[in-house]
Amino acid sequence: MLNQLLKFELKYHFRQLTFIASVLIFIVLGWIMSKGNFGSEELHKNAPYVINYIICLLSLFVIFVSMVVGANVLLRDQASGMESLLFATPLKKIGWFAVRLVGFILAVFLIFTMAVPGMMVCFAGVDPARLGTASMLAYLQPLLAFGLPNVIFCCSIVFATALLSRSAKMVYAAGVLLFILYLTGSILGNSPMLAGSAMKTNDGSLLPYLLDPFGINAFFLETRNWTVIDRNQRLFPVSGVFALNRILWIGVSILLLLLSYRRFRFSIAEVRAKKPKQLRHEEVAVVAYHPVTVQANSSQYLRQAFGAQCRLELASVFRHLGFLFMMVLWVFMYLIDLKEGALEGPYGMKFHAITGYIVENLISVRPGLLLLLFYGAEIIYRERAVKVEGLVFSTPVPSLLLWGAKTATLLMLVLLLTSVNILMGICVQLVLGEPIEWSLYAILYYYSALPLFFFTILIVFVQTLTGNKFAGLLVSGVVIGIIVFARNLGIDNQLTGYALLPEMKYSPMNGWGHYTHVINWYLLLGSFPAIILALLTAAIWRGTGSVPFRKRLQTVPKILGRKGLVVIVLALAGWIATGSYIQMRTNRGGIAADRKAYNNWKILYEKKYGAERKMQQPYVIAVKTKVDLYPELGTYAVDGEYVIRNESASTISLLWLGISPEVTSASIKVPGASPVQPDEQFRQYRFKLASPLKPGDTCRVLFTMQVDRSGFLPFNTEHAVVNNGSYVELEKYLPYFGYNNRLEVFAYDVRAKAGLGPTQNETPADSNYHFVDYESILSTEAGQTAITVGSLVKQWQEGQRSYFHYKTERSIPFMFAFSSAKYSMMLSKENGIAYAVYYHAGMEENLPVLMQALKDAGNYGSMNFAPYPHNVLSLVELPHYPGAATAYPGVVFSKDKFNFASDFRDSTKANQVYMITAHETAHQWWADIMLPYLGPGCQMLTESLAKYTEIVALEKRYGRMQVRNYLDTDQELYFKMRNEGNEKELPLSTSDQGVVYYQKGGLTLFAIKEAIGEEQMNKVLATMISKYTPPGRAAIPQDFIRELKSVADSSKHAFIDDLLTRVIVYDAALKLVSCNKLPNGQYELKLDATLLKKDYTSGKPESALVNDDVSIAVFDQPESAWNNQTKPVHTQRFHFSASQNQVKIVLDKNPAAVAIDPMNCMIDENRDNNVLVLQ
Repeated sequence: MLNQLLKFELKYHFRQLTFIASVLIFIVLGWIMSKGNFGSEELHKNAPYVINYIICLLSLFVIFVSMVVGANVLLRDQASGMESLLFATPLKKIGWFAVRLVGFILAVFLIFTMAVPGMMVCFAGVDPARLGTASMLAYLQPLLAFGLPNVIFCCSIVFATALLSRSAKMVYAAGVLLFILYLTGSILGNSPMLAGSAMKTNDGSLLPYLLDPFGINAFFLETRNWTVIDRNQRLFPVSGVFALNRILWIGVSILLLLLSYRRFRFSIAEVRAKKPKQLRHEEVAVVAYHPVTVQANSSQYLRQAFGAQCRLELASVFRHLGFLFMMVLWVFMYLIDLKEGALEGPYGMKFHAITGYIVENLISVRPGLLLLLFYGAEIIYRERAVKVEGLVFSTPVPSLLLWGAKTATLLMLVLLLTSVNILMGICVQLVLGEPIEWSLYAILYYYSALPLFFFTILIVFVQTLTGNKFAGLLVSGVVIGIIVFARNLGIDNQLTGYALLPEMKYSPMNGWGHYTHVINWYLLLGSFPAIILALLTAAIWRGTGSVPFRKRLQTVPKILGRKGLVVIVLALAGWIATGSYIQMRTNRGGIAADRKAYNNWKILYEKKYGAERKMQQPYVIAVKTKVDLYPELGTYAVDGEYVIRNESASTISLLWLGISPEVTSASIKVPGASPVQPDEQFRQYRFKLASPLKPGDTCRVLFTMQVDRSGFLPFNTEHAVVNNGSYVELEKYLPYFGYNNRLEVFAYDVRAKAGLGPTQNETPADSNYHFVDYESILSTEAGQTAITVGSLVKQWQEGQRSYFHYKTERSIPFMFAFSSAKYSMMLSKENGIAYAVYYHAGMEENLPVLMQALKDAGNYGSMNFAPYPHNVLSLVELPHYPGAATAYPGVVFSKDKFNFASDFRDSTKANQVYMITAHETAHQWWADIMLPYLGPGCQMLTESLAKYTEIVALEKRYGRMQVRNYLDTDQELYFKMRNEGNEKELPLSTSDQGVVYYQKGGLTLFAIKEAIGEEQMNKVLATMISKYTPPGRAAIPQDFIRELKSVADSSKHAFIDDLLTRVIVYDAALKLVSCNKLPNGQYELKLDATLLKKDYTSGKPESALVNDDVSIAVFDQPESAWNNQTKPVHTQRFHFSASQNQVKIVLDKNPAAVAIDPMNCMIDENRDNNVLVLQ
């Protein structure tokens, strides 16, 4: 009997439109996801790791599918009124329970497995060179390890909720709970799937990985140390933290099902009888009957009908336990998101709860879409659910009024969600004691609530169109997904941007910045289709459930009438006109404004000019510019001049110049030369010189540029013209000579599809320096200060314009960014150098730290490397920048949120404001004075040396224990990110991988300093500057290695090679043998020291010979009592030539703790066993 019931249950599932639609959706999702880029070309497209990753991500969609399928099928008995008949049969409770549950799980799991055929179809069309050996086990294993447990968990939640509540609304609330559980685990576990997660660390707790019910965070944790070879070959094992996660949530699923079975009553739900009220006997006046005429078209009737309908709809939503539950979950989710997104950053940074940052975090409409999908379905089909649809549609109430009441109810939901968000932000600020800017909160009703309302209209339209609640849910979800992720799907036309705004970023300097002036246009663009959809919905509303769709469609013109049709035509015209205007303004930015067209343009550019990449061209030796900046218009103009020189050994008769695609218009003139073969499509211009340039000859090039960077263009933080805080890295947009490899497409798949080979690492034609003299006159609007490289020669005012004349004292690299804003300035002079901090008024808290870091790093560099080459070192606040800061000759441009709005009142943590500023100051030596040859590993001589300098500055200012904590964070980040690019890690001396030359670079160079001594290290760095700066040649990493070996003892040479030319990972540990007090009062400490060493240079971990010096430090305090002032009572370096070693240390004090590698500078994958607590 149970077999027959299960077959019936499955057949019922399979016949449902929601099941069929879900199957198709998962096939498409499997195909789309497999087209994504999960790493470098070294990672196979169908690697087991990639398949696992895709199935992990797709398992999140089970939340939505289980809700839709569950609400449709599990509640069918109640919806159809068959409960009384069902419960009267001989069927037992356990049988019914088992059949419904198993059928539900099998149906959802079958839907989920349909992603696999989609993946296979996608892989079948991939270049065989990108594929590995495929096996069905690579698909089956993640389906069983991730898919099935996640399906069981989601289905158990939905099943238990449906069983006990018998309410679709509670089922939706359960779905929101599932989503919030995942999001909470992802935030706390610092999931790589969340933006900004890469530079965050956790406290080592396993709780965040266990809290994620889908096991995705545990997957990332367990695979973070996998090499590319591992990812191409290994199946993901069910072990470690992941196994604990699976056991935990399968256990939770079973417990939920047992509880729901116990509490479920296999009978019709009884309604509690209410205690009858005591009735008072009163005399009632007799009223004679008389008929009342209803004026169905009167304004009074319409108002009363609309009010009554609204009250009914509002009560159906807000007077429900499920809604209250959802609101609690909503608040919980957003509070966590606020903490992690608005108030915390990389390296454990804390930010002040500035209103704008909180509002920026609350502005996204995506979380609210989920609730609107669910409640939209419930509200629209409320009459059908309570079986009064026919009665309602028989009344004279207009369709527009019914639609309006339901839409108004959803609008109230939108306003409520927005208001709750505002209230949360205010509460957070009140708790933290931060000032509240009420006007910024009010703007959420415009930037967030209005787009959500447009989506509400779309959801109501789709639900009305489909005529089926659950099919409407799926179709609405798909339509909204396409809109939200249109750009990811290659759809990049303004007319498809329904209800979506550009990503809004706040800055205290510039408010909402780049998009402030154009946001109204985007909202206007969304309003026109919303009007069209609203009218069409009202026209086809009547008889949604009973009247055939074709008949409803035929009555649309009649219901709309002439006025309605005119409104639709006008709205359509407005939609097209607005979209066309936005597209036109966007196109002013050139080909670079259209991402898809720009990629095609790049491909054609390389095909046409790539063969001429070696064409000899002169070098620029001097640059003069006159830049007129118009912040209020978002534009600037440049009138410039190059002096160029032939520095080759051959004559040059043809000049080849190009203009950046981000430049709106430009012209180039070469005195004494005639233009030939101009190419306007690729903006390439060639000039035939009347007198060819002989070696050493010079000539001039004149150019003008007009650039539009208004808010209609995509925001480029390195090319931004805004009201207050413009920033332009001008060298990237001035005319360039020869072939520009920065204009190539770098994605391997795109290149392969276009018939292009692997990218070629461009190296300069020679190893000489090619610095320039720079002079510029900058004009900006009155009241603003313009800042660029060089010394300020003169400033003056003409009308409503301010002018600033800058000129460099010496030749500099071809780098000259500028900024303009209403700045205040803090100035200090020390050792002949003027230090200036330009900042936005009101952002003074971190000024002392910023100034101190400038001075500390500046003094250290001047005393130990070479004298600082400029008269002034300026730090300039910017509203936005991709990173934290960037350095130019004599100027550091610094992002306001990271460096001016961060909160470092907690002195136990390394001050990242200090570190960032010291790092960028160090670039005045490592990228300005000494600029390496641009070849493999060149970043070691810029970023790694700047990282080393910042760490030493930290050591001098805050002590070695601060350095220890800071390096521990860098270790964690290194191991977290070293394999995220899915490419083989290269040695520091040849790598171009950010985590190698930043995190590992600082660790490695500090370790070398610890081994050879700070004095010897600084001697090497001073020698590098004296030998490898103009007029000498540019340095390469091998020069640095050679200089290190020249000052280091020969026994350290292998250690230097290990750290710089190989990929070495250690695993050190200590074990206590004995600790005895000697007769003379001293203490004898005996330890077993383990030092394991692996070499990953080949991509595979191989055992390496141990022949290393390792520091061991002894403390008279337990580790829990260590602080910034803690110092070891004894530190000693030991030479280990084997993996197992015995160490004996004699001390004057009773030891409490001992640490191997006490500074955490040795690359150690397991640092938990590096400290041994003795008491």
